[in-house]
Amino acid sequence: MNNLEILESLGFNKNEAKVYFAVLELGESTVLPISKKASIKRTYCYDILNDLLKKGAISCTEKRGRRRYSAVEPAMIQKLFEAKVQKFESILPQLQNIYQKTSTRPRTRYLEGKKGIEIIIHEMWRDAKEVRFITSAEEWTTTYPDYADYIGALVKARIKVYDLIRQSKSAGDYSKLYKPPLQEARYLPKNSEVTCDFVVWNNTFVMISYGTDIHTVAVESEQIAKSMIALHKLLWEKAKIIKK
Repeated sequence: MNNLEILESLGFNKNEAKVYFAVLELGESTVLPISKKASIKRTYCYDILNDLLKKGAISCTEKRGRRRYSAVEPAMIQKLFEAKVQKFESILPQLQNIYQKTSTRPRTRYLEGKKGIEIIIHEMWRDAKEVRFITSAEEWTTTYPDYADYIGALVKARIKVYDLIRQSKSAGDYSKLYKPPLQEARYLPKNSEVTCDFVVWNNTFVMISYGTDIHTVAVESEQIAKSMIALHKLLWEKAKIIKK
């Protein structure tokens, strides 16, 4: 992720992130230099600056009848987000209680785009002790050029991984990032007509479809997850071990 994408993931929209960085780099400035720096029309930039003022990300003073904007210290941005997290944590037990009451039957979620995959990844990092994949290294490395960071996080979290990888040019480099024996990878047969990625851990089974648009379906069901783990184990026994 670049700096703009990180701010977007924390609640800024794309233009707010661009304007914030423009103000940060310019120091105290009027709207015209800011709009040019951010490559946003001046009239629209006023609205974005006002939104950033409301968020507490920038400050404003008037000198000689003209508004001048400054970015707040970046450490204060962190404190703003920490305050939001603390507010959420205060109601988390209540929300968890409601969730538990409604989670007796399979729960299905549909998520779109890279953001959807990232939501699933963070849930997996948080909850999984063991995870089983069927992966297209070609699709994954194209969608996430920084894919090594994601695998590195799995390794760092010491999550047990069984990854069945479709054979491709990227598969060898991809599989080398795992650290046996905790993380293992094997090849699916060459003619396997598996066109989606699959992930299963605990009681969660996930399917990811790439193509022009990315679609992710996550199903939370003990029975479905157990069945998919059993199928994965059968495939694993027949799969080709990848030589390092």
